[in-house]
Amino acid sequence: MTVPAPAPPVTDNVPRIQAVNQHRQMSRAEERRCDSVKVRLTAPGSWIFPHVAVPIRVDGQQVAEGSVKKGFDVVVELSVGTHRVEVAKSAHQLDLWEEGCCEVAFEYSRAWANYARPPRVRFIGPEEAALSWPAQVQLEPPTVEVFDASLSAQDSAVLAELERLQNQQPSWWGALVTLAVSLLLYAAAARTQQLWDGIYLLIPVLAFHELGHYLTMRVFGYRNMRMFFIPFLGAAVSGQHYNVAGWKKAVVALAGPLPGIVVGVPLGVVGMVMGEPLVVELALLLFILNGFNLLPFLPLDGGWVVHAILFVRHPVLELVFRLVATLCLLGLAIKLGAWCLGFVVLTMLLATPLAFRLSRIAYRLGQEGLVARSPDAYSIPTESALQILAEVRRALPAQAAPKTLAQYVATVFETCNAEPPGAIASFGLLAAHAGGFLVALVMAIALTVFKNLPA
Repeated sequence: MTVPAPAPPVTDNVPRIQAVNQHRQMSRAEERRCDSVKVRLTAPGSWIFPHVAVPIRVDGQQVAEGSVKKGFDVVVELSVGTHRVEVAKSAHQLDLWEEGCCEVAFEYSRAWANYARPPRVRFIGPEEAALSWPAQVQLEPPTVEVFDASLSAQDSAVLAELERLQNQQPSWWGALVTLAVSLLLYAAAARTQQLWDGIYLLIPVLAFHELGHYLTMRVFGYRNMRMFFIPFLGAAVSGQHYNVAGWKKAVVALAGPLPGIVVGVPLGVVGMVMGEPLVVELALLLFILNGFNLLPFLPLDGGWVVHAILFVRHPVLELVFRLVATLCLLGLAIKLGAWCLGFVVLTMLLATPLAFRLSRIAYRLGQEGLVARSPDAYSIPTESALQILAEVRRALPAQAAPKTLAQYVATVFETCNAEPPGAIASFGLLAAHAGGFLVALVMAIALTVFKNLPA
């Protein structure tokens, strides 16, 4: 039986509600230390071709992530009692009635395509755990946090939406359907834009461009990734990762256009030497599309490169950069008569005030020493989320839905975490950006002159 310590005296500087909450948190921490169970959650790997991520949640909080292909092996520290353990989309009740160590073994069911079978639970002593548990799981286990009951209903709703945002797991079939449907819509848009004759070249060039982004994001540990085509505009890749440094964001942005330019150089030379008009056309398209994407304007790849390296350092710099980029794109849209580009300009203009406010919040919290490091790169610590949420509500007094506020919190947290690169890395990335654009420009001019030469 654990007897909690008496509540601390209330002074003039500490409000009573804060003292009571601190007393509750101290009592819960003491209870966890006295009546805790180290639980090992394991599952063997299963033969499956794609890498299917498996989020592991205890009482609604994600504690680790495994894989159907490789399995998982994680240790968490829980209090004695009943807990809810979720593995992927399956949920099981875990009853812990004594202190010590507990092994919970899950099994992937091919019939249900999930971990739907009840796990095997076995209580063991600390001595057996020290002998049987591998060294990699004998580290200090993560303790599952429980949300404070003193949170308001609005804050709890935002935290619930944030948890849902972090743990959403799109399926492979859903990603393929999204890609196929967006490709059909893009083809229909190309036909209305009188680009149907060259779509057999345009779609492979766009796919190769986005494949560079996709593979680089996979290397850097992004998850929930999707590739899709955007009618009237092009294609894009989305993913989730909170612990991304500024230089990695710049590399991800460059990984789309630079490979296309590198491949386009030998294609262009071979096309001109051999006199193959189709090869020349393909190389010219590679240079035009990728060179255009290297222009230093948001939302193009070149804009994200200079933003991650230079303009993310201060909110005022970012605001000036966004306004200048918007005006330049507006002039380009008027010059080309491209109404779809004008729609992008209008969207950027409307989003600029909100982006500036969120950037100011991130900058201020960074100056105050906010620890914006995700423990697993895919979740936001509760304390950081509540601190960001308080600043968002102060800067944006208008009422917003919990889902919208959760997205704002995620954006600010990621901005706080994206430190710009150092001087040497910045110089190298900007040199690669400028060099790629110059190569694309020179080769595009050379191929255009070659096309216009008399036969």
